[in-house]
Amino acid sequence: MLFVLALLLMAGAQTSIQIPDARFRLAARPTVENQVEGGLHFIELSCTSGACSLTTIALNECRYSGITKTMAFSPASERSVSEMLGSVSRVEYEFGYDRLQARGAQLTLASFVGRFTRNGRNRIRVEYERLKGNLEIPLDCPVRLPGLQ
Repeated sequence: MLFVLALLLMAGAQTSIQIPDARFRLAARPTVENQVEGGLHFIELSCTSGACSLTTIALNECRYSGITKTMAFSPASERSVSEMLGSVSRVEYEFGYDRLQARGAQLTLASFVGRFTRNGRNRIRVEYERLKGNLEIPLDCPVRLPGLQ
């Protein structure tokens, strides 16, 4: 049986939906008008005792650096907890999951749909294309990491 957990809950709203304890992890590529953009997003949803947190890490979004005069990317992370998820109406995630009968209450991620609207003048709608399987993908440019000065 496939269940869908949609992260469209209004902040502070009371709901009768039973949110299962689960941890889902996946990688996806942002697309605009069915064209894959550069970059990868690592997405993790973790729910415990009815409260959820969502972490997204953006990787491989190459930009020109005026300092090093090369292309590189800095990983960017964003984390939201269930009380904040509904406050941003431009972001939508749906995680479809199955219960594995052989393993009791263990859940497995079966489907994923994600979309958001980029802020700015053009208000671009971005959808996610989920990567399938466990992959090793070469990056398009080096990673730029902060360190001590």
